[in-house]
Amino acid sequence: IRNIIDESKNVKEFLLQVRQTVIEAINNQNFPFPVLLDLCKQEVRESECPFFDVAFVLENIQSKKFLKDTPYRVLFSFNRMENSIRFNVEYDSYLYSEDTISRIMKHFIQWLENSTKNSSLILSNIDIIPTTIKKAIVEEFNNIQVDYPHDITLHRLFEMQVEKTP
Repeated sequence: IRNIIDESKNVKEFLLQVRQTVIEAINNQNFPFPVLLDLCKQEVRESECPFFDVAFVLENIQSKKFLKDTPYRVLFSFNRMENSIRFNVEYDSYLYSEDTISRIMKHFIQWLENSTKNSSLILSNIDIIPTTIKKAIVEEFNNIQVDYPHDITLHRLFEMQVEKTP
């Protein structure tokens, strides 16, 4: 199932769009995959799926066994518990490091937290960067203040640097 994200929509509108896409997918779920590949003129390589790299599974509804022959790059699986949702991530370790997946998950959790608080938020306005990371980017990484002598012209400072390291 593929959804095109219109960032001008709010969370509720996007979820309704996803719902409609899922309903349409269910209505067409028995369409033969080889015919679909042929109609889309997709070349099939053994090590990759021609339509997607990322898979989402809602384990209370679907089973991961249906994806056993699908060469996805990342799999997000969700399992609804009594008062929570548990999720797991499987990924191709040749393409992604554990650190990269960890950062993706932090951004995803941040998106979930922000979007579930207010379903009228416009998608493009949902902050996915945690406050601590944003602070590091804005304040620490971009800290470019340097002490320099104010009584010397810029071109003289440049000349002095050239003299030090020709």
